[in-house]
Amino acid sequence: MNGPVVNQLLQAADDGPIERVLWVHPERGGGYVIDVRDASAFPVFRPMKEITELLEQGAIRILKDDPWLAPLSDLITSDFQPF
Repeated sequence: MNGPVVNQLLQAADDGPIERVLWVHPERGGGYVIDVRDASAFPVFRPMKEITELLEQGAIRILKDDPWLAPLSDLITSDFQPF
């Protein structure tokens, strides 16, 4: 397993905390995650070995849907001007 990538959501158990992957070390030694449900959360470093083991054990999972991202169609209109 390759492990998570930037912006993926990781959830512990069925209704556990949801963390967003903010940054992954280029050599995959670890990365920073943040609890998206906690308004006062700070980024936390997690070793990649820990994350991949938890994924393999099924203790955490990568979420496919991201309710915190706005749909692209809401951001771009026909008169969209990037600059």
